Amino acid sequence: MFVIAGILSLIGFSSAEEAKKAKKEVSAEMLAKYDKDKDGKLSKEEGAEMKKDKAAEPKADKKKKE
Repeated sequence: MFVIAGILSLIGFSSAEEAKKAKKEVSAEMLAKYDKDKDGKLSKEEGAEMKKDKAAEPKADKKKKE
């Protein structure tokens, strides 16, 4: 019983780690695109530009990314 629970938790951990890594990669891509002053974070203006671009994306494209 404990072995099965351990294996299942490792599978879940692996998926969580992969998701976390993918999120960091997307974040790095977003910073590269929107961080105009290259300070490693998005200012209000840079964030507003990102939100504007996201809102302008066709809904079909958003579904493909998920």
